Amino acid sequence: MIASIVAAFYVAGILATVHAVMTTRTAPWAIAWSVSLVSIPFIAVPAYLVLGRSKFEGMVEGYEDRKEEIDVTIAEFEKNQEPRIVSGSENYSEYEAVRNLVSTELTRGNEAELLINGDATFDSILAGVAEPRG
Repeated sequence: MIASIVAAFYVAGILATVHAVMTTRTAPWAIAWSVSLVSIPFIAVPAYLVLGRSKFEGMVEGYEDRKEEIDVTIAEFEKNQEPRIVSGSENYSEYEAVRNLVSTELTRGNEAELLINGDATFDSILAGVAEPRG
């Protein structure tokens, strides 16, 4: 009886490992799940059943359903950013590196605020939400 339960957990661990490798979004997570599912299946199999499922199921279908709306929003965003774009220079390789890294143009007129605790963070968020946009 115990041997069949142990064997079932190991088989479930191997099957879950295959699933994890095929569906996990990043290599480190796939490796972590694989190692734990095969080495400690009594803990990892129940954990994988609860935590290992993809939270992104249906994301591609949702994107396809709203692709036109998303494309219009992106086009409007890019149009609104045109006056703020920083023109680059061939003399500054750092500018080109950052621009290529973020896959968008760099813009001027940005602000950053250092928020040191939760109260300051939430006050800033609430003030930003209440601020009228124009």
